[in-house]
Amino acid sequence: MGRPRSNAPLLVPAVYRKTEIRGLEGNPLVEALPRFPQNVEDSFLALSRPIFFDPDERSDSDFARISATDRLEALLEPQVSHHNLFQNVYSHIIHGYRRRPIQDKAFRRSVVASYRNAVLNNMQEIAPPSFPLSTAMTFYGISGVGKSCLIERILSLLPQAITHPKHGIIQVVSVKVDCPANGSLLSLFHDAVDQVDSVVGSHWGQGFKRLQSNDLLLAANSVFQTHCLGVLVIDEIQNLLRSRDGPEKVLQFFVNVANRVKVPLILIGTPAALPLFRRCFAQARRAGPQEILPIQKGEQWELFVSQLWRYQWVKVPQPLTPEITNCVFDETFGIPGLAIQLFRLAQRVAIQSGSEVVSEREIRTTADRYMKAVRPALRALKSGAENPLHEFNDLIDRTISDCRNN
Repeated sequence: MGRPRSNAPLLVPAVYRKTEIRGLEGNPLVEALPRFPQNVEDSFLALSRPIFFDPDERSDSDFARISATDRLEALLEPQVSHHNLFQNVYSHIIHGYRRRPIQDKAFRRSVVASYRNAVLNNMQEIAPPSFPLSTAMTFYGISGVGKSCLIERILSLLPQAITHPKHGIIQVVSVKVDCPANGSLLSLFHDAVDQVDSVVGSHWGQGFKRLQSNDLLLAANSVFQTHCLGVLVIDEIQNLLRSRDGPEKVLQFFVNVANRVKVPLILIGTPAALPLFRRCFAQARRAGPQEILPIQKGEQWELFVSQLWRYQWVKVPQPLTPEITNCVFDETFGIPGLAIQLFRLAQRVAIQSGSEVVSEREIRTTADRYMKAVRPALRALKSGAENPLHEFNDLIDRTISDCRNN
């Protein structure tokens, strides 16, 4: 059932490099991971995800250029705060491996040797204590700020699965699942086990289909421990509020996950998940949720728009002006997902109309045509109202989705 297939597609053989982290020397689970960037510049280079662009494309057909604008969907421009978040997520994974030795023959020999010394000489630690309660990180933010894309980008910089032939194990570094729309806890953990199966080529999930709640949790924990899972990422966590089990049972379930599934967790959600985050981690004595905010107006916003502005497929590209920078901010309130969609659609409109120019006027006209519905949400954000995020997040999400379909 749990035996991996030899042709599992995402496996890489371990290459070990001595870790710089004191106390973790010789830990193969850590020493098989890539080294964290040594400075902020290298971190930005790693996180950055530019897209292909050739100025000669401006002479291509209208259809080809309109199709090219879809590449903007994949664009990721790191912000200053992203370096610290990258560092925190990587440390989160490393911390999870701190007290989880690979229980291979060498480990068992060391336990036997420690026991013999304890009996014949002085009492000493025979085996490391069990790994303490798992740690959890939580991130929330309105739709379009890039929270899920950023976490996925960070995880993409690490191998998803590593084979350790010397130790006879397959290490799964990360698993990311989306919470089902109906908030089903069972579906969530079935999906997590299926993700492990897809990565290592095993068939654990086939034997778990009939398991319920606590039994499934124990079975999933067994799989996660067998493959030394580094971090379990659960996105769209606000969907748990729709669970038919009710918020109290959901809350207790996640406290149990934190206590029994000894794997670091990363939970991602919209502001609607804040009550769940706060109550869950107050009970579990975890750190509070971290908010990922829109880009603030100023140097960071100017840098973001300047990077975005490089990708002009119109025949008459325009220089970036402060007026345009401010205009894009006014229409999107610094939400990267909205800004990218606005720029993409403005180019499409310019190409299809034959104007071949993206100016402040075209941007405002495009926003008026495609993003009018989201303006009440932006006004609420700008006003600093108490709970605009809870009220308008779904509206922002629908607007971005509608823009993608145009």
